[in-house]
Amino acid sequence: MSFVPGTPTATDNCDQDVTITYLGENKANGSCADDYTLTRTWKAEDNCGNTKTATQKITVRDTQDPVFVNFPLDITVECHTVPDPATPGGIDNCDLNVTVTYLGEIRQDGNCEDRYVLIRTWKVEDNCGHSKTAAQTITVEDTAPPVLTCPAVFTIECSDDFTPNGAGYATSTDNCDPDPTETYTDATLDGNCPDNYKIERTWKATDRCGNISTTCLQTITIEDTTPPVVPAHLISPSSVPMTSPNGAGYATSTDNCDPDPRRRSQMRHFQATVPITTRSSGHEGHGPLWKREYDL
Repeated sequence: MSFVPGTPTATDNCDQDVTITYLGENKANGSCADDYTLTRTWKAEDNCGNTKTATQKITVRDTQDPVFVNFPLDITVECHTVPDPATPGGIDNCDLNVTVTYLGEIRQDGNCEDRYVLIRTWKVEDNCGHSKTAAQTITVEDTAPPVLTCPAVFTIECSDDFTPNGAGYATSTDNCDPDPTETYTDATLDGNCPDNYKIERTWKATDRCGNISTTCLQTITIEDTTPPVVPAHLISPSSVPMTSPNGAGYATSTDNCDPDPRRRSQMRHFQATVPITTRSSGHEGHGPLWKREYDL
């Protein structure tokens, strides 16, 4: 900062118009750029050449702190929109080029990973070491739920895997959580037999701050289209009449879904024509074909 010299006056016993000349100033530096001393000298001279000098001492001190300009305001943001540190400015009464330094941030955790508070601090300093600090508070929230995508509608055989390993998993994305958790509940709707039915699988996704997505519904249709397997022929023991199942033998069957086809309340009707092997008086031969029907 510069100071304009003043204009002293002088009187003389004879000369009514004394000439005053400014001879200049001498600067003595102090402890910093804006702390110093100025010594200014003037000369008064009358019209007969008589002169006298005088000095003025100006002590310059910088005692004021600089101030910030355009300092960032406290804000509340979603966890995926946290801004980078701002760049505030600063001004000073003496220093025309103050220094603004970002001192960093402190994180204060909240009740989950994506809810917290950031405190960012800056310092502004002039060339005499006078400084001031200020902080911005950023409150970070997570209020957005994940976005859920359901697996496709699925139709499978009753013996197939209808868990998510077989029928598919829901997927989800979140604005902050890179790995939301997908869970489901099942409701069973009966069909026209025990092995024809539907599963309505309701999915939801939850992020690490407990935000829950809207649900989606996957329908899994389970069908039984495969008949039981019936043996090709039976052999009758010779000691039992061949005309009864005790003698001719019982049919057996296996099914891809039904563990005991004969015991189902809704019976399936099968017909098998089998040759009967006979034994009598040491002779063995084939008798007529018997047709026997079984409800399984």
